[in-house]
This record gives sequence, C-alpha cells and structure tokens, in this order.
Amino acid sequence: FIGRTNASLNVQRETMRRLRERALRDEGILAMATQAADAAHQLNTPLSTLRTLLPEIVRGREDDATLRDDVGVMTGEVERCRDILRGMVEYGRQQLAGTTRATTLGDFVSESADRFRLLRPEAELTMDVANGLRDRPITVQPGLDHALLNLLQNALDASLQNDSHAVPVAAQLDAGRAQFVIGDHGDGLSAPRAVSVPAVSSKPDGLGIGLARARSTVERMHGELQAHSDAGGTRVCVTLPLAGRA
Repeated sequence: FIGRTNASLNVQRETMRRLRERALRDEGILAMATQAADAAHQLNTPLSTLRTLLPEIVRGREDDATLRDDVGVMTGEVERCRDILRGMVEYGRQQLAGTTRATTLGDFVSESADRFRLLRPEAELTMDVANGLRDRPITVQPGLDHALLNLLQNALDASLQNDSHAVPVAAQLDAGRAQFVIGDHGDGLSAPRAVSVPAVSSKPDGLGIGLARARSTVERMHGELQAHSDAGGTRVCVTLPLAGRA
C-alpha cells in the first residue's frame, strides 16, 4: 500500500511540475503576443509612409535601372511586411473567435506548402502524403497553419547553413493520429535536444518566439512536438489527434 501511495504521489508531482512549466511558458508567450500586437499597431504607420515615399524616389529618374530595381525590391519588402501584419491581425481574430475550417488533409498540406513557397521562394520543398490520407476530411484548428509555417522556416534556415535548400515534408498516420514530419539538412540538434523540441529557437538571427509558439499551439491541440536528429539533419514530428480535427 505504501509503495502504491508513493508511486501515485510521484506521478502527481511530475504532473504538477509539467503543468507549472507549461503555465510559465504560456505566460511568457502571452507577454510576447501582447508586445507583438502593440508593435503591429505601431508599425502600420511607418510602413504606410514608406509605401508613399518609395515611388517618389524614382520619379524623374526613370532611366536609372539600378535605382528602379532597388526601389522595386524595397517596395516588395514593404508589401510583405504589411501582409505579415495583416496575417497577425487575422490570426488573432481567429484565435479569439475559435474559428475552425473544414478541409482535407491533402488540401491543408498543399495550402501550407503554397504559403511557405510564397514567403520563402528559395526553398526546394518536397511533399509526400501517405496513401489514403489526401482525401481524409479534417477540421483545422486556429493556429495550426502558423505553427507549421514556423517549423518550415526553421527547417529551411537549418538547411541553408549547409548550403542546402531542401525541406522535405511528409504527412502520414501514426497509431491513428495524423503526423506531419518536417525535415532539414542542417547540423542537427545537440544531444540533450534529441527527443524534445527546445522551448525557444537557438538561431542567432531569430527572435526565439516562433518555435515556442508552435510548441504551445500543438500542445493546446492535445498533440506532441518532437525532434529526431542524425547525420543527415533533423526531423521535427507534429503528431495530432485525427478524430474529427487536426
């Protein structure tokens, strides 16, 4: 009896420890989200100013091809920033409303891939959807699109460190659950990170919040986020319940 009681107490302590860690992580993500919302509101004005001023730089100097090309690139980047801000606002609205959308697993993977290619055209993305899954109906929860997009960008950044643009993506079934596997050709995770994904990204030029947000989103959907490394790179696995949603 004492042995069973001690074992039960140990399980409860471990559960409480995990809940405390998750609460602290979610609290940090909420703080970052609040700052991001404020930044998005403030950035809209300078971006609008840049959209107005950039065409004026070329006016009267249309024969300068180099200047015209440079201004075209800058204008494209400004538009990209505005699209990102609009996406953040729409993402927040969906989260508050709890909006879901019905689709198929194949269409969801294709849409995620198209969005990623638009954002990172240099990526060499390959997709593999298991037989019988492409037409599987699913209900996509808010935030899953952004979580996978963050993981795809991390994978490409890791591959680029080894002069590779390859990002393989696979959708498959694992014990009755949907599993998205995103690979890269980077240097892999260190030994302590061989099983669980770190709470924040270690990219030197990143903000460190994309990976945390992806992990929090997956866990909120009762899923798991794990990583496995070997000499060929890292595979990040997102496993989600398939019963009626993904």
